Amino acid sequence: MSKSDDYETELVQLQLALIALQKKAIKDGDKILKGVAKPDSEVIFPFEVSALEDGRLAR
Repeated sequence: MSKSDDYETELVQLQLALIALQKKAIKDGDKILKGVAKPDSEVIFPFEVSALEDGRLAR
């Protein structure tokens, strides 16, 4: 198998995994969102909240 075949196989696997996650999000979206805290309105990305708290991201 060549490198391009390996990359193509990996891409197909990633696409299938993404489709599975999207289906799960559609099916179980309400259950998933109940456990998620609402992020600070000033924060652009949710991961920034934890980064701000432990000092990895300076304002």
